Amino acid sequence: GGRPALAELIHAVVQPLGPALLKIPDRPADVAFLESFSSQMLANRYSWGWDDNDDYLTLQYAQLQTRVVYEESVMRDGLDPYKVLVLSQCDVLPRGVADQIHAFQRRGGIVIADEAAAPAVIPDIRLAPFTRTQRADADKAAILARAAALRTELDPFYSRYADSSTPDVVVRTRQYNSTDYLFAVNDRRTFGDYIGHHGLVMEKGQPASATLTLARDAGHVYDLVTGTSVPATAAG
Repeated sequence: GGRPALAELIHAVVQPLGPALLKIPDRPADVAFLESFSSQMLANRYSWGWDDNDDYLTLQYAQLQTRVVYEESVMRDGLDPYKVLVLSQCDVLPRGVADQIHAFQRRGGIVIADEAAAPAVIPDIRLAPFTRTQRADADKAAILARAAALRTELDPFYSRYADSSTPDVVVRTRQYNSTDYLFAVNDRRTFGDYIGHHGLVMEKGQPASATLTLARDAGHVYDLVTGTSVPATAAG
Protein backbone atom coordinates (compact mmCIF):
# COMPACT_ATOMS: atom_id res chain seq x y z
CA GLY A 1 0.00 0.00 0.00
CA GLY A 2 0.85 3.69 -0.04
CA ARG A 3 1.97 4.01 3.60
CA PRO A 4 4.84 1.44 3.45
CA ALA A 5 5.97 2.81 0.09
CA LEU A 6 6.05 6.37 1.45
CA ALA A 7 7.96 5.22 4.55
CA GLU A 8 10.51 3.44 2.36
CA LEU A 9 10.90 6.52 0.16
CA ILE A 10 11.51 8.77 3.18
CA HIS A 11 13.98 6.34 4.76
CA ALA A 12 15.94 5.41 1.61
CA VAL A 13 15.87 8.66 -0.38
CA VAL A 14 14.56 11.77 1.39
CA GLN A 15 16.55 11.53 4.61
CA PRO A 16 20.01 10.61 3.21
CA LEU A 17 19.81 12.43 -0.13
CA GLY A 18 17.38 15.30 0.50
CA PRO A 19 19.97 17.94 1.49
CA ALA A 20 22.02 17.27 -1.65
CA LEU A 21 18.99 17.13 -3.94
CA LEU A 22 17.89 20.56 -2.77
CA LYS A 23 21.19 21.95 -4.06
CA ILE A 24 21.74 20.04 -7.32
CA PRO A 25 20.14 21.84 -10.31
CA ASP A 26 18.51 20.32 -13.36
CA ARG A 27 20.74 19.80 -16.34
CA PRO A 28 20.16 22.69 -18.79
CA ALA A 29 17.22 21.68 -20.98
CA ASP A 30 17.20 21.84 -24.77
CA VAL A 31 13.48 20.98 -25.03
CA ALA A 32 10.95 23.68 -24.12
CA PHE A 33 7.26 23.13 -23.32
CA LEU A 34 5.20 26.28 -23.82
CA GLU A 35 2.45 27.05 -21.32
CA SER A 36 0.26 29.63 -23.04
CA PHE A 37 -1.55 32.14 -20.83
CA SER A 38 -3.30 33.56 -23.90
CA SER A 39 -4.78 30.15 -24.74
CA GLN A 40 -5.90 29.65 -21.16
CA MET A 41 -7.71 32.99 -21.15
CA LEU A 42 -9.06 33.09 -24.71
CA ALA A 43 -9.52 29.41 -25.63
CA ASN A 44 -10.49 27.96 -22.24
CA ARG A 45 -7.34 25.85 -21.98
CA TYR A 46 -6.39 25.10 -18.41
CA SER A 47 -3.62 22.96 -16.94
CA TRP A 48 -4.81 20.82 -14.05
CA GLY A 49 -1.29 19.58 -13.34
CA TRP A 50 1.34 17.87 -15.47
CA ASP A 51 0.08 14.37 -14.66
CA ASP A 52 -3.19 15.28 -16.41
CA ASN A 53 -1.54 16.72 -19.52
CA ASP A 54 -1.38 13.87 -22.03
CA ASP A 55 1.09 15.72 -24.24
CA TYR A 56 3.46 16.09 -21.30
CA LEU A 57 3.07 12.39 -20.46
CA THR A 58 3.82 11.54 -24.09
CA LEU A 59 7.05 13.54 -23.88
CA GLN A 60 8.04 11.77 -20.67
CA TYR A 61 7.55 8.34 -22.26
CA ALA A 62 9.58 9.57 -25.24
CA GLN A 63 12.36 10.34 -22.71
CA LEU A 64 12.34 14.08 -23.42
CA GLN A 65 13.42 16.19 -20.44
CA THR A 66 11.57 19.46 -20.86
CA ARG A 67 11.59 22.88 -19.28
CA VAL A 68 8.24 24.64 -19.01
CA VAL A 69 8.39 28.15 -20.50
CA TYR A 70 5.81 30.92 -20.59
CA GLU A 71 4.91 33.56 -23.13
CA GLU A 72 6.55 36.32 -21.10
CA SER A 73 9.78 34.32 -20.72
CA VAL A 74 9.86 33.59 -24.46
CA MET A 75 9.48 37.31 -25.18
CA ARG A 76 12.13 38.20 -22.58
CA ASP A 77 14.71 35.44 -23.16
CA GLY A 78 13.98 34.07 -26.63
CA LEU A 79 14.37 30.42 -27.60
CA ASP A 80 18.11 30.23 -28.31
CA PRO A 81 18.92 27.59 -25.62
CA TYR A 82 16.49 25.09 -27.14
CA LYS A 83 16.55 22.62 -30.00
CA VAL A 84 12.91 21.50 -29.66
CA LEU A 85 9.78 23.48 -28.76
CA VAL A 86 6.53 21.76 -27.82
CA LEU A 87 3.20 23.57 -28.25
CA SER A 88 0.43 21.88 -26.28
CA GLN A 89 -3.04 23.42 -26.38
CA CYS A 90 -1.67 26.67 -27.80
CA ASP A 91 -4.68 27.78 -29.84
CA VAL A 92 -3.97 31.49 -29.30
CA LEU A 93 -0.52 33.11 -29.25
CA PRO A 94 0.62 36.74 -29.08
CA ARG A 95 2.15 37.94 -32.34
CA GLY A 96 5.52 38.48 -30.65
CA VAL A 97 5.63 34.85 -29.47
CA ALA A 98 4.66 33.59 -32.93
CA ASP A 99 7.48 35.70 -34.40
CA GLN A 100 9.94 34.13 -31.95
CA ILE A 101 8.72 30.65 -32.96
CA HIS A 102 9.14 31.44 -36.67
CA ALA A 103 12.70 32.68 -36.03
CA PHE A 104 13.37 29.52 -33.99
CA GLN A 105 12.29 27.33 -36.93
CA ARG A 106 14.33 29.34 -39.44
CA ARG A 107 17.52 28.62 -37.50
CA GLY A 108 16.79 24.90 -37.37
CA GLY A 109 14.64 24.52 -34.27
CA ILE A 110 12.06 21.72 -34.31
CA VAL A 111 8.46 22.50 -33.36
CA ILE A 112 6.19 19.72 -32.08
CA ALA A 113 2.50 20.56 -31.71
CA ASP A 114 -0.88 19.01 -31.17
CA GLU A 115 -3.93 19.56 -33.37
CA ALA A 116 -4.87 22.73 -31.46
CA ALA A 117 -1.82 24.74 -32.52
CA ALA A 118 -2.47 28.31 -33.68
CA PRO A 119 -2.78 28.41 -37.50
CA ALA A 120 0.14 30.85 -37.79
CA VAL A 121 2.53 28.11 -36.64
CA ILE A 122 3.23 25.13 -38.91
CA PRO A 123 4.78 22.38 -36.77
CA ASP A 124 7.58 20.14 -37.99
CA ILE A 125 6.02 17.20 -36.13
CA ARG A 126 2.33 16.89 -35.37
CA LEU A 127 1.32 14.86 -32.30
CA ALA A 128 -1.38 12.31 -33.06
CA PRO A 129 -4.79 13.28 -31.63
CA PHE A 130 -5.64 11.50 -28.39
CA THR A 131 -8.79 11.33 -26.30
CA ARG A 132 -9.01 9.39 -23.06
CA THR A 133 -11.45 6.48 -22.90
CA GLN A 134 -11.59 6.39 -19.07
CA ARG A 135 -10.05 2.93 -19.23
CA ALA A 136 -6.61 3.33 -17.68
CA ASP A 137 -4.88 0.36 -19.33
CA ALA A 138 -6.09 1.29 -22.83
CA ASP A 139 -5.18 4.95 -22.32
CA LYS A 140 -1.69 4.06 -21.06
CA ALA A 141 -1.09 1.80 -24.07
CA ALA A 142 -2.28 4.56 -26.42
CA ILE A 143 0.03 7.17 -24.86
CA LEU A 144 2.98 4.76 -25.06
CA ALA A 145 2.20 4.18 -28.76
CA ARG A 146 1.96 7.95 -29.25
CA ALA A 147 5.38 8.39 -27.63
CA ALA A 148 6.88 5.69 -29.86
CA ALA A 149 5.48 7.40 -32.95
CA LEU A 150 6.96 10.71 -31.79
CA ARG A 151 10.37 9.07 -31.34
CA THR A 152 10.19 7.63 -34.86
CA GLU A 153 9.79 11.13 -36.29
CA LEU A 154 12.05 13.05 -33.92
CA ASP A 155 15.01 10.78 -33.24
CA PRO A 156 16.69 11.15 -36.67
CA PHE A 157 17.08 14.86 -35.88
CA TYR A 158 17.58 14.98 -32.10
CA SER A 159 19.88 13.16 -29.65
CA ARG A 160 19.03 12.85 -25.96
CA TYR A 161 21.64 13.23 -23.26
CA ALA A 162 19.92 10.49 -21.21
CA ASP A 163 17.77 7.65 -22.46
CA SER A 164 15.97 4.53 -21.28
CA SER A 165 15.28 1.38 -23.26
CA THR A 166 11.93 1.00 -21.47
CA PRO A 167 9.47 3.84 -22.21
CA ASP A 168 7.70 3.76 -18.85
CA VAL A 169 10.98 3.81 -16.93
CA VAL A 170 11.31 7.59 -17.18
CA VAL A 171 14.73 9.23 -16.84
CA ARG A 172 15.64 12.74 -15.76
CA THR A 173 19.08 14.24 -15.22
CA ARG A 174 20.46 16.79 -12.82
CA GLN A 175 24.04 18.01 -13.10
CA TYR A 176 26.69 19.62 -10.90
CA ASN A 177 30.09 20.34 -12.49
CA SER A 178 31.13 17.08 -14.20
CA THR A 179 28.77 14.86 -12.20
CA ASP A 180 25.44 13.69 -13.57
CA TYR A 181 22.61 12.59 -11.29
CA LEU A 182 20.39 10.26 -13.30
CA PHE A 183 16.92 9.58 -11.88
CA ALA A 184 14.97 6.60 -13.17
CA VAL A 185 11.27 6.48 -12.22
CA ASN A 186 9.42 3.21 -12.75
CA ASP A 187 5.92 4.07 -13.97
CA ARG A 188 4.87 0.54 -14.91
CA ARG A 189 1.60 -0.17 -13.12
CA THR A 190 -1.42 -2.46 -13.17
CA PHE A 191 -4.81 -2.59 -11.50
CA GLY A 192 -4.64 -3.33 -7.76
CA ASP A 193 -7.25 -4.29 -5.21
CA TYR A 194 -7.68 -0.79 -3.75
CA ILE A 195 -9.44 1.13 -6.53
CA GLY A 196 -8.36 -0.90 -9.56
CA HIS A 197 -11.74 -2.58 -9.91
CA HIS A 198 -13.13 0.72 -11.21
CA GLY A 199 -10.74 0.56 -14.17
CA LEU A 200 -9.88 4.26 -13.91
CA VAL A 201 -6.47 4.09 -12.21
CA MET A 202 -3.69 1.49 -12.26
CA GLU A 203 -2.45 1.98 -8.71
CA LYS A 204 -0.26 -1.12 -8.25
CA GLY A 205 3.39 -0.79 -9.22
CA GLN A 206 5.01 -3.49 -11.34
CA PRO A 207 8.69 -4.44 -11.65
CA ALA A 208 10.50 -3.23 -14.74
CA SER A 209 14.02 -3.45 -16.11
CA ALA A 210 15.73 -1.01 -18.42
CA THR A 211 19.09 -0.16 -19.93
CA LEU A 212 19.94 3.46 -19.11
CA THR A 213 22.37 5.43 -21.24
CA LEU A 214 24.16 8.75 -20.86
CA ALA A 215 25.88 10.57 -23.72
CA ARG A 216 29.27 10.89 -22.05
CA ASP A 217 32.64 9.44 -23.01
CA ALA A 218 33.44 7.73 -19.74
CA GLY A 219 32.79 7.73 -16.03
CA HIS A 220 32.05 5.71 -12.93
CA VAL A 221 28.48 4.87 -11.93
CA TYR A 222 27.14 4.69 -8.39
CA ASP A 223 23.72 3.87 -6.97
CA LEU A 224 23.15 6.62 -4.40
CA VAL A 225 20.23 4.81 -2.74
CA THR A 226 22.20 1.63 -1.98
CA GLY A 227 25.61 3.32 -1.77
CA THR A 228 27.22 0.87 -4.18
CA SER A 229 28.99 1.02 -7.53
CA VAL A 230 27.11 -0.14 -10.62
CA PRO A 231 28.68 -1.99 -13.57
CA ALA A 232 28.60 0.12 -16.69
CA THR A 233 29.94 -0.21 -20.22
CA ALA A 234 31.07 2.37 -22.76
CA ALA A 235 29.89 1.95 -26.34
CA GLY A 236 30.29 4.30 -29.27
